[in-house]
Amino acid sequence: MLTQTKTKGGKVTRRVRCVLGLNVSGPAKKFLGDGDPAWIEASTWNAKDMRWDFVIQPEVAAELLDADGAIEIEPDGDKTVRTIRGRVKVKVPFYGSRVEGWIVKGMSDAYDEEAERLEAWLNG
Repeated sequence: MLTQTKTKGGKVTRRVRCVLGLNVSGPAKKFLGDGDPAWIEASTWNAKDMRWDFVIQPEVAAELLDADGAIEIEPDGDKTVRTIRGRVKVKVPFYGSRVEGWIVKGMSDAYDEEAERLEAWLNG
């Protein structure tokens, strides 16, 4: 977490730095270099809508990636359902869709791990 600010209207804005740990090789390395792909997730929480809206701000090859989305939380009986919708577009001929898949998988894995840890914490 880099920053988090609460507004008078109850919204929360935050900036979180994320690093996708993977072995980049071949043509992808040409675009990304030696470091792990990293980005800032700039997001806003709207308590009224129970929704985080986020924009990804890449630290590496920023001109090649557009990504944004929303995380919505809804009650479901005695549980809660979290729905994540987003858009990831990598502008690299021939390899863009492969990189998009890596990014989506990395994000999905991170959200799954977060859900498991939160459930374990809630269940004590």
